[in-house]
Amino acid sequence: MTEFGLLVMALWRAVVLRRRVIGRFRSVPFPVGGTDSRSAARRALFTVGASFAPNTYVVDFEEGRVLVHRLVPPHPRRTEDVVP
Repeated sequence: MTEFGLLVMALWRAVVLRRRVIGRFRSVPFPVGGTDSRSAARRALFTVGASFAPNTYVVDFEEGRVLVHRLVPPHPRRTEDVVP
């Protein structure tokens, strides 16, 4: 199912069925770099790439990690919870 389809289903559950939609935060390893322009460009490109899918967006960069949020997390039995 596409990311857009996941969001439509979550919206349906929240509005029509009045069920709570629970998202998930995930911290993913990412070499953040320093304050130089090249590191800032890498972070910006990663943010655009990861947030391109409507279900995932970048929240913050920490030391060596990036914090992302997924409105509809993958099924618990799936192990490929990977961010681009």
